[in-house]
Amino acid sequence: MTTSKIILLEQKLPNVLTKPLNLILLFIALFCLSFGFVTVFLLLEPVITAILAWIIFAEH
Repeated sequence: MTTSKIILLEQKLPNVLTKPLNLILLFIALFCLSFGFVTVFLLLEPVITAILAWIIFAEH
């Protein structure tokens, strides 16, 4: 296996492992919480991520 293929595999491996976990957790959340709460949280997730990145990385 060439170095470029190994690097490509290393970049995709975390996504392959976390995507099923994300879907399972979303499925569980829909049964445990109200649909409205889950929907609002999913809509606010990019905003929360941007705010946390701004704070953590001290963006100005």
